[in-house]
Parts: sequence; C-alpha cells; structure tokens
Amino acid sequence: MKIDTPPRDPRRRRQDVLRRLDEEIDIWVASADADGLPCLVPLWFVWHDASAWLATRTTNPTDTI
Repeated sequence: MKIDTPPRDPRRRRQDVLRRLDEEIDIWVASADADGLPCLVPLWFVWHDASAWLATRTTNPTDTI
C-alpha cells in the first residue's frame, strides 16, 4: 500500500475534527478499570459551545472518566 497524500496541516486537521464533532452522534471513549485493563466503548455525545457532553451509568466501564 502506498500513501501519496501528504499529511494535513494543523489548520486542516482542526477543521476536520470540529466538523466531525458537529456531525457525529457517537464518540469512542477509551478508559481503564481499577486493575488497568483497557476498555473502549462507543457513547452518544453532544458537542455544544466547544465542550463534549457525555453521560453513562455508574456500572459502565467508562464511569471513571
């Protein structure tokens, strides 16, 4: 596999991230439990006023976030 496209500049990366935050409804969140075991889960989120709002149950592995 050959990648011919050059890396995005910081301005373009920021634009791409902000666009995805405005359009997406799921975000993947990585955390670890008390023993250090990793956990990766999709969560619904809202991007509002430059902040990401997430909610989860205390029984969810991501409750430590």
